[in-house]
Amino acid sequence: TGPTQKLFATPGRVLAAYSPSPDGRYIAVRSWADDSLATMTLHIIDPAGHEVSRIGQVWDYAWSPDGNHLVYVTGEYRAGQDGVPSTGVWKYDIRQKKSLKIHDTGRFVFWASFDRSIYVLEYLKGSRNHQVWRLNPTDLAPQATRMYSIYLSPTGRYYYHPGASFTNEGSFDVFDTATNTPRFSTTTLAKKFAWGTEPIGWMDSGGNHLLLVTWSNPVTGQLDAQPHTMMYDLDAGTIEDLELQEVIGWKNGAFLTHREGKFQQEQPFSPKR
Repeated sequence: TGPTQKLFATPGRVLAAYSPSPDGRYIAVRSWADDSLATMTLHIIDPAGHEVSRIGQVWDYAWSPDGNHLVYVTGEYRAGQDGVPSTGVWKYDIRQKKSLKIHDTGRFVFWASFDRSIYVLEYLKGSRNHQVWRLNPTDLAPQATRMYSIYLSPTGRYYYHPGASFTNEGSFDVFDTATNTPRFSTTTLAKKFAWGTEPIGWMDSGGNHLLLVTWSNPVTGQLDAQPHTMMYDLDAGTIEDLELQEVIGWKNGAFLTHREGKFQQEQPFSPKR
């Protein structure tokens, strides 16, 4: 609510894809220069804007639940070549400022709080175009899973696949983790939310609530003039229109919105039952 203060800047570089650690002690942000993806860099800064660490060629990353570590994927960008060849998945210890390679390949990573495991999504060539690995939290031993993606709910009961706009691989859907059964495309929901439907992320509500943004009218299913932010309660099987614009996430019991260049907190929505 106070005056805007610049915390961190890198002259000549574009900043994007920032994420605070779960404990709020650090902020991770990526940058690149001269419109060259080969210069992709991950910066870890403290709340005062001081750079703690800098790691090159980082294409995806995720915080550990305790905020003391960070897992990231490195890749070597080559102009004119489709995709980014992976050069490994790494675990970074912020206190010791050391990286440890924990997996040879991968494109996206997720560090689950419910089981402390690291999940790695790897895209393959051939008929099976993906593989999800679960890295055991005790010894980081990889275990192949049957999952289609890695973005698990807070309880681990469900996960979503972001869809083509995020990974250019497949369409958005939500799955039951135990059975890999799709919950969205196999019902009338796929037809009702056919226009520009994408996940925003899971809510830390204690249940399995997923925020969605869609250009489908939630009543008629037709293309609408403005987006709608929806809350999908997978436990109850209900989807509610939050009637809030430009929601970007959920934190500490409030919806986070970004409009007219300002971040705001909106009062929680009480879903109908």
